[in-house]
Amino acid sequence: MKKYSHHKTRRAAFNVLFYGLIAAVLFAGLTYGMASDTPRYFGGYSVMTVLTGSMQREIPQGSLVVIKKTDPATIGIGDDITYMLDDQKTITHRVIGIYENYCGSSQRGFVTKGLENALADKDVVYAKNTVGKVVFCLPGFTSTVEYIKTRWHIILIPGLSLLIALILLKKSFGRESPDEEIQTAASRKGGDYG
Repeated sequence: MKKYSHHKTRRAAFNVLFYGLIAAVLFAGLTYGMASDTPRYFGGYSVMTVLTGSMQREIPQGSLVVIKKTDPATIGIGDDITYMLDDQKTITHRVIGIYENYCGSSQRGFVTKGLENALADKDVVYAKNTVGKVVFCLPGFTSTVEYIKTRWHIILIPGLSLLIALILLKKSFGRESPDEEIQTAASRKGGDYG
């Protein structure tokens, strides 16, 4: 019985390590997208850092934000969106107005504003320039993210290698031995096969 309890503890520890590593690899993959000037998506999500204080009340400067790629037709007033200002710069501001057919372009146009700014942004954001909607904000995470951005390959490549090794180990050694399977089956039926 003690041997079986030890086996369960070892299996639980392995599962914590296994799923923790999956989370770390996914996070490294998401933050890899921040290393470029244009957003990169991982499963429909992109991760960026906020460099200014224009949204300080809701999204403090230095925050990590997760942006979900979103159909511009579903964006509404009050949503915080990230959009491309030009080829290399993104901005995250709140939608305060919408034009359904902006300047006859057959595109939606979004009037945006930083919460700390006195006035709305000068230019209307075309739907095609939206990156997505902010779905998560983690304040004060910039230093960690900047570290990962500059060393993503040091984390991602060994992490994926270790993850593959753990998957193979789990398949090879994660099964119960035949004696333990018989003991487990016996305990379920209430009998004893000894």
